[in-house]
Amino acid sequence: CNGCNHTCIFCMNRSMTRKINKIKKETYLKIISEAKKLGVEELGLYTTGDPFMHKDLVYFIKKARTLGFKYVYLSTNGGLATPQRLKEVLDAGLDSIKFSVNAGSRDTYHLIHGSDDWQKILNHISFVSEYRTKNNLPTKIYISSIITKFTKHERSDIFNIFSDFVDEIYFVNCDAQQGHMFANEDK
Repeated sequence: CNGCNHTCIFCMNRSMTRKINKIKKETYLKIISEAKKLGVEELGLYTTGDPFMHKDLVYFIKKARTLGFKYVYLSTNGGLATPQRLKEVLDAGLDSIKFSVNAGSRDTYHLIHGSDDWQKILNHISFVSEYRTKNNLPTKIYISSIITKFTKHERSDIFNIFSDFVDEIYFVNCDAQQGHMFANEDK
């Protein structure tokens, strides 16, 4: 799906002029079947849009598992990743989920993401962590955060708020500095 429910200031998706489209089941199955025959072992279910915008996301994960992909993952802003949908993708066999969280406070999040989903995101990430623990799932949970001039002062806030819920937080600096990976050693 190339549609997204957020309009992040650094993402070109908000300037996209092509029609919003969602891949059809038949096309998806043809592509991943061919990829598997060519030796592809990992499958990332995301592109310029948010995967949770597609109603068939669980089907896509299950089909990838059926075909024998060793690692199936996705990246999301998390706004549409409700607890019910999160349960479904985790139970379908998702190996990892990465949340794109590009601020450490509600106001800055709204500025960066163009959406007031801050509390939803906190709840959804917390839910994934708790569900994983409760059900003894091997799923990895990550956060990536693009650091801009608007968010560089919130880097430690992002780490402090989310580090107990995720396995790693990766910061990508837009100031031409390298990003840093922080691992939560307890997970």
